Amino acid sequence: MNVKISVVIPVYNIAPYLKVCLSSVTEQSFRDYEVIIVNDGSTDDSVSLAQALITGDDRFRIINIPHSGLSAARNTGIANAKGKYIYFLDGDDCIRKDTLQLLYSNAEANDLDVILFSACTFTDDINTTDHNNKYRYNGHYEGVYSGSVLSEELVRNNDAHHCSSCMMMTRLDHLKENNLFFNEQLSYSEDSLMFIRLIPLSGRISVLDEPLYMRRYRNGSITTNTDSRTIINDMCTLYLDADAFINSTAGINTALPVWYLELFITTIMKNHEQLSVKDSLAIRSLQPHTLNMSVKRYKCFHSKRIALFMRSLLLYRLYSFFKNPK
Repeated sequence: MNVKISVVIPVYNIAPYLKVCLSSVTEQSFRDYEVIIVNDGSTDDSVSLAQALITGDDRFRIINIPHSGLSAARNTGIANAKGKYIYFLDGDDCIRKDTLQLLYSNAEANDLDVILFSACTFTDDINTTDHNNKYRYNGHYEGVYSGSVLSEELVRNNDAHHCSSCMMMTRLDHLKENNLFFNEQLSYSEDSLMFIRLIPLSGRISVLDEPLYMRRYRNGSITTNTDSRTIINDMCTLYLDADAFINSTAGINTALPVWYLELFITTIMKNHEQLSVKDSLAIRSLQPHTLNMSVKRYKCFHSKRIALFMRSLLLYRLYSFFKNPK
C-alpha cells in the first residue's frame, strides 16, 4: 500500500482519551494516509477500544509490542511506515481537521524534508482550547530554510524549545537515510535529541505557524509526571548522545549545541533540590571531560563557570545531606 502520510500513534493505558484522538484523524479532510497504532503493552482497555473505533477502516492497523516506552513505540512506527511522510501523534492529544492536508500541500509544494508547525492546548474539555500559549512561535519564518540557517534563527528567536515530534512532519526516507531514530534509553527528553539531530541534517525546512496540533494537559502524563531524578538522568544521557553526534558530524553549526548546554544547566538548576548527593556526584562526573571540552568547543560559556556551578551544586547537596540526613 502506497500512501502519502503515515500517522504513528503510540498507545499506553490511555483508553479515556483515545476516542477524541482517533476521531480527529478519521475526520481529516485529507484521506490518503495510513495510521499505525503501536500498543506499548497497555494493561487497560486501550487496545479493545481502539479496535472498536477503527473497525471497517483498512487504513488503520495495530501493532502490539511489550511495554518499552514512547521512543520504542515511535521507532516501531518508523520501521513499519509506508508513507512518503511520517507524523507522530500522541494518543491522548488530537489534531485539527485540516492538519494533514495543510502539511502535505506545503511539503509537496516546497519539496520539504521537514515542516514544523505550532500547537494550542486544552484540558479534558476539548472546548477549552487555549491558543495563546508557549506553543506559538516568537519569530516569523517565511519561505524555505536550510537546517543550519533555521537552527540559528530558532535559537535567536527563543524558539528552539519547539522540539515536540508531534509538531513536525518529516519525509520518511530522510529519517531512514540519516539513521534518525529515537533514543530508547530516554523517557523524558527524546524529542530534544531528535530535534538536535534532525534539524541540522535537513536540507529544506519550513515553518507553518498554525496551531494544527492540540495538546491535552492532564495529570499522569509523561510530561507532567516525571520525577526530578529521571529528568536529570535523561538530560545527562541526552547530553552525551547529542555531544557525540555533533562532534562526529561534519558541518553542524553551533546554535543548537549552545542552546542545549543552556537547557542542560537550567534543568539541573531547576531540579537540584530534589537530587541526592549520589545524583549530584553523577552529574559532577560529567564536568571534567564532557562539559569542559564542549564549552571550549562551542565557546558559549567559560569552562570555569561550568566547573564552579558543578562544585557548588555538590557542596550544597553535601551540606543539605549532613544538615538533614535522609
